[in-house]
Amino acid sequence: MKTTLLPFPRFLAIILVAAILTTTTGFAPLNSASAQEAACGKWLVHIVNADKEKRITATLINESSGDNCRGAITMTNNTSLDWFGGGYIMEITTLADNANPIVSLSGGTESKFLMSSAPLDIRAIPINPTLPANVSVVGDITAKSFGLDAAFFLLKSGLALLPGSSLTACGIGDDGTHDEMIMAFITNNWLDILPGINRGSEVIANSVALTITGDFGGAKRELLGVLPQFFGSFESTLKKQAGKCAIGLILEILKKPTAPVLLASYFLTWVLTMGWDYSKYKGAPAKVEMIYTPVVEPTKRPHTPTPTSTPTPTNTPTPVSSLRGTVLEHSSCRYGPGAPYLYKYAENSGKV
Repeated sequence: MKTTLLPFPRFLAIILVAAILTTTTGFAPLNSASAQEAACGKWLVHIVNADKEKRITATLINESSGDNCRGAITMTNNTSLDWFGGGYIMEITTLADNANPIVSLSGGTESKFLMSSAPLDIRAIPINPTLPANVSVVGDITAKSFGLDAAFFLLKSGLALLPGSSLTACGIGDDGTHDEMIMAFITNNWLDILPGINRGSEVIANSVALTITGDFGGAKRELLGVLPQFFGSFESTLKKQAGKCAIGLILEILKKPTAPVLLASYFLTWVLTMGWDYSKYKGAPAKVEMIYTPVVEPTKRPHTPTPTSTPTPTNTPTPVSSLRGTVLEHSSCRYGPGAPYLYKYAENSGKV
């Protein structure tokens, strides 16, 4: 049977949400646009509503050079809640015109989720570099990202139950604060942890749904029942990592009466806070635009041929229809100049 909140618990939940929201980390102003240019064209990055949009940062990576028309940005998730460490995950979608974008983690592995601890690189090359191109990158809180975020938070909370000596013994780290060691371990092993995060989000999905509807009693009972199964889902994904040791320790700690109750309290308060943000930003995703403008060749003047001088016309001689003359004396015509040559013909004296 579904339980309902009494006035005092509901009031307490509101106070918790308000207190947590007031600790939200502040954000520095962002530049709305910046550009990089190559010989073939110029890329521009623009954060939509940059004066109000503080959840993300987009920075151009200078990869274009010469005839290489590739544009690239690093996209960072700035959401942060001091009480819990880190922020909420966004699911990334891309729309492109005249470009094929690739979204990946810094190591080059493709990813569709933007975490506060793992920036994404977005690269795009114009299909036709002589035409404009546009890539829209949208980050939003979806049902999938919300479930992953819940599992991610619960994993961090479980590791936080372990003392520092246990973290070091399990190879999680020996540098920084307790929380920094946990975050560094999760970030460095994110790709190995992600399958467990996916399975874990399915395990706790019902607890999240009950919390959002206000059934905190039902959500708590559900969560206490699935905690061993949730942490057990990470054993196979971490078997190559020293973290398998830590998961085993968490399962041992969960056998103590107070540990599951403490985890449930952390988790249910977190879900309230994230639910607030989910409703606040629903229908208003964070958006970055990458815009490519090709280089336009300068207009050339039409070629004008060099004028040439007109030749002066010459007189054309009038043709003579016939010639008349008088042979004064007998003349011989030979094949060469002079008498030694052969005789050809002769003309007698008189008119011809």
